[in-house]
Amino acid sequence: MNELEEYVAKEQSRKIAEHMDFGVISMLLVDSCDWTRVELDDMTYDFNTGEIISWANTNCSGRFMNFAEDFIFENANDALMFKLKWS
Repeated sequence: MNELEEYVAKEQSRKIAEHMDFGVISMLLVDSCDWTRVELDDMTYDFNTGEIISWANTNCSGRFMNFAEDFIFENANDALMFKLKWS
C-alpha cells in the first residue's frame, strides 16, 4: 500500500471509530439519562454547519453533543428550541 492509500485508510478508520463512539455514547445518554436526540436532514446541516454550532453554543443552557447532523441535548427545552430553529 502506498503512502496515500495508507493515509486514506487510516482517515476512514478514524471517522468510522468516531461515528461508532458517538453512537454508543448518545444511545446511553438518550436511553439512560433522558437526553433528547434531534436529527437534521443532510442538506440543512451541510449548508449551515458553522451557523448551527454557533447558535447551539450561544443559545443552549445545557450540554449538547453532535456528530454531523445527529445532535443530542441534555436539556429537553434546548432540543425543542433547536428543532424549531433548524428543522
